[in-house]
Amino acid sequence: MNKLLLWLAQHRLTASALLVAGALLILADLLAPESALDPHGAASQTSQAGNARQIESTQIEPAQNEPSSGTVVRGPLSRQAQPQSQTQAQNPNQAQNPPQIVLILDDIGNNLELGQRAVQLPGQLTYAVLPHTPHGRTLANLAQAAGKEVMLHMPMSNLARQDPGPGQLDSLQDPATFSATLLAALESIPHVRGLNNHTGSALTTDRQAMDQVMTLLQQRGLYFVDSLTTASSIAATTATAHGVPNLTRNVFLDNDPTAESIAFQFQRLLQIARAEGHAIGIGHPYPETLAYLETALPDLAATGVELITASNLLRQQAGQLNPAAW
Repeated sequence: MNKLLLWLAQHRLTASALLVAGALLILADLLAPESALDPHGAASQTSQAGNARQIESTQIEPAQNEPSSGTVVRGPLSRQAQPQSQTQAQNPNQAQNPPQIVLILDDIGNNLELGQRAVQLPGQLTYAVLPHTPHGRTLANLAQAAGKEVMLHMPMSNLARQDPGPGQLDSLQDPATFSATLLAALESIPHVRGLNNHTGSALTTDRQAMDQVMTLLQQRGLYFVDSLTTASSIAATTATAHGVPNLTRNVFLDNDPTAESIAFQFQRLLQIARAEGHAIGIGHPYPETLAYLETALPDLAATGVELITASNLLRQQAGQLNPAAW
């Protein structure tokens, strides 16, 4: 403190100048990139594929295949891939919206009890259901009946060559098999409004494979959410090229499924939403995640942040979802 006072005296800074400097520091902190919000960085994005959990199989990509938490790939939210400020200028209603989050729960379908508990969470969550799972269809029906949103959690090949589960898309498949696999997965889950990738660090970097995926989604009026399991993903840009509305994940809530880490990542999600207007979070039906959300979501409105579904955010951003699909 004495050194600070001496410095101020030497430079003869006025109180007003000091206040301005403090304000600038606060502003810089608020506008800091996502890496500044996460003291753990990429090291906190630890794979849970090796956990001996007898619950929904996550098959999250290893950390080395993910971008660092400071590298937020903000996928285009409309076919024009407009920046947020330009989109808001075209849609004055969006500027009046509070900060918004989309919360997607992946890996629904293998565990009925945890899946039912997930569907009972309050608010407009989006549930990503694995194809060809024992309880996928039942849980999708329950989510639909509860007024929630359903999407397909599509298994895709990964760099670790781990098995992501039934219905995997792989670039080694011939085009006919590839398309048939994707169609069968879509038909296995009712009420699907979009698709995100389950693992996929290999497939989401393959342009030919992504072209096939996005062609089919465009034909069906479905959206795409890039889970961003690799910094090299071209899924969002390919979706935009095909006119498929798309979003890109900002935060994984529970790569470290401890209460402290989940709470930290959830607060990061809210911070990003406040800074950018919206943020996309992905979690899983772990008991720890569900316990945290059961406590946090009822109080979300009091924080000034709104929970909306993926399709509602896309409608606000672009209004370009195929009406026939809804």
